[in-house]
Amino acid sequence: MRNRSLFLITLGAALTTLVPTSLAQLADRVNNINGAVLEAEETAYFNQEQCSVPTDTTYEIRLDTEAGTSINQVYLWAGKENGQCNLNTNRTDITANCREIEGNPRTVLPDSLISGLTLDELVATGVVTCDSSGLEGTPYEIFAFRNSDPGSTDVPETDYGIATIRVDVMAPNPLNIENGDTLIGQSFVISWTRPTDQIEFYRFYRSDDDDPETATLLDVTAGENATSQTISAQQLGLAEGETTYLYVSAVDKAFQIASGDIGNEGPLSIGTQVNAAATTGFCEDTGSCTGCSVAPMAMMGREVGSAMALIGLVLAIGVGWRRRR
Repeated sequence: MRNRSLFLITLGAALTTLVPTSLAQLADRVNNINGAVLEAEETAYFNQEQCSVPTDTTYEIRLDTEAGTSINQVYLWAGKENGQCNLNTNRTDITANCREIEGNPRTVLPDSLISGLTLDELVATGVVTCDSSGLEGTPYEIFAFRNSDPGSTDVPETDYGIATIRVDVMAPNPLNIENGDTLIGQSFVISWTRPTDQIEFYRFYRSDDDDPETATLLDVTAGENATSQTISAQQLGLAEGETTYLYVSAVDKAFQIASGDIGNEGPLSIGTQVNAAATTGFCEDTGSCTGCSVAPMAMMGREVGSAMALIGLVLAIGVGWRRRR
């Protein structure tokens, strides 16, 4: 009985060594778009500007080599999200889920890179479209079949990888400004409601004649989670009594500043008038100014008054103590 148990344990251990150590799907990724390198965790977006001239929009894919297979060439297919292009039944001329990308097979360069790819090739499949998208973009998948044409068979997970992309041609909506129409003081807090979109950052503009068409970009940005930004009269170059108008726009995740692609910046918000004024006292008269502070002389007066009161108290205690003696 003991020998039989030992045999079964040994057999189980032997069979375990024959099971693949990992069945996780190979995760290829878009390495750069128009020369702008993407971080490993970044989503690859194609934006409105890139879609306007898809033949000039290039990208490259870095292959996942986790399976340990030597890769000399790949066959690329475009698929909708969860298109399962690895299954033969989805790789047909009549389905809109998966279509072959022209130019196969593609040569794999050192560092497991495939370069020379264009957005136009993706759009030409009829699977990927630049015509419309939701605010957060439409997801697609690029299947890279290793070394040989997938043919008319189902392809095992170790023989293909998937690179995910999004096409986002819809800019964020105009921001809802919450701070009121006019701000007075030496610093101005612009507040807004966060829009429905995947925001990358916010931009700020100014126009002295309250015309968003002539507004100029300021060297000020706010982060993706911000809902307000303080801008000083000094930053704006405003002297006391001068006025300008401030505007805010939202820029979504499809914005790729490194490559110079401006796409997917929302329209400017309504203008907020800001008036540079001396900030003496607490602005209790209007209640609408920002950046208020106590006047320096008033501060000095209170400090001197407090010091004198303290000295008087000490003297009074001293006199009373001497009289008691």
